[in-house]
Amino acid sequence: MYLIWGYYDSERFKTLDEKCILFVTRIKSNIKYEIIDIEGKSKVIRLVSNGYTLRLVSIKKAGDDYEHLTNIHDLPDEYIDEIYGRRRSIEEFFRTMKKISS
Repeated sequence: MYLIWGYYDSERFKTLDEKCILFVTRIKSNIKYEIIDIEGKSKVIRLVSNGYTLRLVSIKKAGDDYEHLTNIHDLPDEYIDEIYGRRRSIEEFFRTMKKISS
């Protein structure tokens, strides 16, 4: 099992899922979907573009709203946000390193 975060390609989601590759990514603001079911605070959605079903996790932190798409259905919303949050930490590290080296 692999975990990919931050990667976004709605056509590739199904391929990753079929290969048992777990992913967490942010939802794009222009993505069109329909709600199929509600699991606690999360929603199970179907993408209009390709009919693929995903979990949409919505988190509110410090007054900001965050939405993540994932094929992980058995972890709490907070864990999904933490997984994606690690991506943010890595990006901040690389941004800092670029500033130092320039």
